[in-house]
Amino acid sequence: MLTQEAIYHVPKDEYCYALDSTTIRVTIRVRRTELKSGKILLTDRYAHERFMPPTVSYDLRLAGNDKLFDYWFADLTIESRRPKYLFQLFDGSDDNWFSEEGLTDVRPEMSWFEFPYIAEADVIRHPEWFQEAIFYQIGVDRFFNGDKENDPPGVLPWGEAPTMTTFFGGDLDGIIEKLDYLTELGINALYLNPIFLAPSTFKYDTADYYQIDPQFGGNPAFDRLLGACHERGIRVVLDAVFNHAGLLFEPFRSVIEHGPRSAYYDWFYIREWPLEMEEPKQSYDTFSFTARMPKLRHEHPDVRRYLLSVAAYWTRKGIDGWRLDVANEIDHAFWREFRQVVRGINSEAFILGEVWLDGTTWLQGDQFDSITNYRFRSAVLDFFAYGKIGVSQFDEKLFSARIRYRAQTNLVMFNLIGSHDVPRILDLCDDSAQRVKLATAFMFAYPGIPMIYYGDEVAMKGGDFVQARHCMVWEPERQNREMLELYRSCTRWRREYAPLVEGEYRKLFADDALAVYGFARELPGEAVWAFFHNAPGEAVIRVEAPEGLSFVNIATGETVQSGDGGLEVKLDAFGFTLFYTKTSGGNQ
Repeated sequence: MLTQEAIYHVPKDEYCYALDSTTIRVTIRVRRTELKSGKILLTDRYAHERFMPPTVSYDLRLAGNDKLFDYWFADLTIESRRPKYLFQLFDGSDDNWFSEEGLTDVRPEMSWFEFPYIAEADVIRHPEWFQEAIFYQIGVDRFFNGDKENDPPGVLPWGEAPTMTTFFGGDLDGIIEKLDYLTELGINALYLNPIFLAPSTFKYDTADYYQIDPQFGGNPAFDRLLGACHERGIRVVLDAVFNHAGLLFEPFRSVIEHGPRSAYYDWFYIREWPLEMEEPKQSYDTFSFTARMPKLRHEHPDVRRYLLSVAAYWTRKGIDGWRLDVANEIDHAFWREFRQVVRGINSEAFILGEVWLDGTTWLQGDQFDSITNYRFRSAVLDFFAYGKIGVSQFDEKLFSARIRYRAQTNLVMFNLIGSHDVPRILDLCDDSAQRVKLATAFMFAYPGIPMIYYGDEVAMKGGDFVQARHCMVWEPERQNREMLELYRSCTRWRREYAPLVEGEYRKLFADDALAVYGFARELPGEAVWAFFHNAPGEAVIRVEAPEGLSFVNIATGETVQSGDGGLEVKLDAFGFTLFYTKTSGGNQ
């Protein structure tokens, strides 16, 4: 018997959305294990006695589960673009019907769900380069010093322990000098931490949004970097710190000097005058409790015009997108306007929001293309780094993140295991390079855009977010070369095997006792099967597969075939294996 209170579906949002101009993906939620099978009946919204187009039946497929619910789905195609549909649900003994009326044991005729029209403009489509991207994040001051003439005063020797206030002289010419290294690594997109004029090292306290900081080489150096990257097919995404500015931002300096008489007084959230600037008692809103980062008032029309003009200026200069700092603290109306401005200049600009938790409201096609996928990172750390959860919980955490978003969006989620805001992955894995390799390979095989934080590819350490901003290690003898080769292999596999870029995800294997997890990335006619073993010792598993199907180990080139009992997979301690296979077509 189905629990009616647990069943949920609405013909909108992530439960019903357009995959293309004639196809919708429909999902229904039910209590775990209660639904044994199901169908969706589909017809035209305008079906009636005079004109009765055929009713088509689609089998429901199990997408996955979280702690409480199973989620079943089907992709429905209708050439008229006017779908009307009804769920037929089988609990093992009886058929039930689910419609706008709820759950009934009699088939309703008048209350089917309706998706009024599949409008082309409502189909979320991303430029191909998004899902093909392999990003590399650079904190410019800590990457490489290519021009000592622009070093700020008091630069420390390269490699000394950093603090929040130390400078090391890295600059944009340093990135240009290391483009060969980045090309060999296999990346094709850069995300730069803020580079606009600011007094701090990581420059989240902007003083001038139109000027590249002279310590990085100024605007001329940026022009050189952008040109050099584009010549190599490398995209460049800048960090937009639009939530707040810095104390040296001219409008805020005017407020400090003139108070309520300043033309910019209402650009900020000033609670009292004279200003109290001592943390945490400051008398104006800030980012967090940081007095040097006054929050901007985005509902003020002049603030909106100013920030949108900044976005337009740099987009016209040829950048390939924006990473939006503290994006969830700025109103949705501003971001909708931001998208219109940016995409009006560059229709393929990547718009990435820094959102650490659920990003559904920003990912409806009218604001961001993607968000920083810290939910993915949380699941990966809990399983691979900390060992806090088993395979089943790992699968649940991954699925609960995926089911929130549309299929198109999951392919461009910004997946990361490191960044400038968190400790290094090696420290979190308790210095186990093998665990880091396992987590890294998983990130590259999983749906979404993989992002490498500078230095992770050579196993740099950093136990907190300050030490995670250490200077890049360039001496080969101090680099973990095996780790570097793994990263190079992972980027090569992404380039060579299309299913890793655009394939649909399907769970293949999950065993808590063996600590083995496996999934497929599937396209019509081909697939990559990926298996990960998160425990000591060897594991041997058998996975259901058509007899006689050939699988190529993409790391070794060795070919194996499935037998009458499926595919046998042997996995080393904390090891992984990726297979490429040709299929007969469609998802298996």
